[in-house]
Amino acid sequence: MGDLLSEEFHLEGVRDNVKEAYPLLKSRVAGLAAGIVFNPQKHYISIRGSKNLAYIQVRKKKLRLVIMLPEETIRERIQKHNVKSLSESVQRFYSNPCAAVDVDNQKDLDEVVDAIGVLVKEFPPSETVRG
Repeated sequence: MGDLLSEEFHLEGVRDNVKEAYPLLKSRVAGLAAGIVFNPQKHYISIRGSKNLAYIQVRKKKLRLVIMLPEETIRERIQKHNVKSLSESVQRFYSNPCAAVDVDNQKDLDEVVDAIGVLVKEFPPSETVRG
C-alpha cells in the first residue's frame, strides 16, 4: 500500500498544468520553515507544521487546497484564484474554519503560499515532526 499513498499516485492521470503547479507549490511552502511535511493520504495530501495547515485534493484539472484559515482571511489574501465556501458540516469535519482555494496553474502562487505562511507562523513545525 506504500505506492498507493504517494504523491506520484495522486498525480497520476492529471493534466500537465497540475503536474507543473504541484512541485512548485510544494517547494515554495516547504521553504517557509524547516520541518514542513507533505503527508500523502488516501484522498488528499496534508501539509503539516505542528498541526495540519492545509489539505491538497488533487483533481484532473486543478489542485484544491483546503486552507485552515477563516474564509474571510483567505478572501482578503487570495485575489487571483477561485475561493470556494465550505458548508458548516465540512468545516466541522476539518475541525476548524476553512475554505477551499482552486489552483489550476503555477501562476500567482505567491498569495497561496502567503496564506499558508500565516499558519506556519502560528503553528510552526516542531522538532519532533519528521518528513
